[in-house]
Amino acid sequence: MAQPSAVAKFMKKRGDESLGIGFLARFLVCNPDSSQGTRLLRGSLEGDCDGYQDYLQRANEILCKKEGHVEKSKTGRKILRFTEEAKIYWEWLYNEIEQNLRINGRFQYARDHGSKLAENITRIAALLSCIEYGEDQKISIDVLKDAEVMGFYFSDVFLRCFESTPEYVKDLGALRDYLQGVRDDGRRFVRKNKIRQSGPSRMRNKPVLDFNLNELARLGEVSILVANSGMLVVDLHPRYPHDNFQWGHFCLENRVPATDYRSLL
Repeated sequence: MAQPSAVAKFMKKRGDESLGIGFLARFLVCNPDSSQGTRLLRGSLEGDCDGYQDYLQRANEILCKKEGHVEKSKTGRKILRFTEEAKIYWEWLYNEIEQNLRINGRFQYARDHGSKLAENITRIAALLSCIEYGEDQKISIDVLKDAEVMGFYFSDVFLRCFESTPEYVKDLGALRDYLQGVRDDGRRFVRKNKIRQSGPSRMRNKPVLDFNLNELARLGEVSILVANSGMLVVDLHPRYPHDNFQWGHFCLENRVPATDYRSLL
């Protein structure tokens, strides 16, 4: 367990290296919201911690059983195996995770984490099975699916906290979100200079804005119109028929002559 400030300091100093060598990918990362201010006592606490006490008792039994092996320096390991049904499911799960290491996959920018996720889920399944049923039972498909749910919960937190998304992807996403907000306001046209003035801060850099607008135009999400005056106009619905009302309102708002839309092309 670590305080957020300590983690932030570590990531600032050693974050790139830790991600590069897969160090952080070995952890099960949990970052729950603070419950301070809501942890109120309501009557008797008896029975509230029965599950936790059962776990402590079971963990103590396992540790006591293993104590003699540790003292005698016995290093032999007990191998836990899947049932046949669980084997088939694990192979499918592994392939699903592996495919998501590709471009546009869930782990495109966290391949160090994704490449270890199946192994982490397997380890969780082994621990659950050992604690619940003992080390002589095979790992069932139900236990494996429980471990999968837990593993992907930790995976979601890891991606939220540590995913290293390239700057150009963040820029494109920020511009896309901003333009979607303009669409949601019922507007179809926006001046390029307006984006530089009120859009994401990175878009104030002209080369960055030009690159990302051209990328959105290439994807067919916008089109860029050039007025005779040199004013650049971004059409947020390039596949829609021309809307004279929207165009007239845009021209009036920007104090430019409401010339025919086609004269901009």
